[in-house]
Amino acid sequence: LEAMPKPTSVSCRFGSFESSIENKGTQICVRQRLFLKKGKFPANTYEEFANFAQTISDLYGGRIVLKKE
Repeated sequence: LEAMPKPTSVSCRFGSFESSIENKGTQICVRQRLFLKKGKFPANTYEEFANFAQTISDLYGGRIVLKKE
């Protein structure tokens, strides 16, 4: 294993996202948890929600780099 994303946690009024990756010898364990809060939110908070969604999308796109031995 050459590279992997660091553990991450993001939280805001709309929910939270956690991600961690562990190297367990011959296995790679990826854990991701997304929690979205239920409710009605004012229209003027849409940009904040869009930024939260984009951050989560970027974190889902993290790459694990394997090295051939």
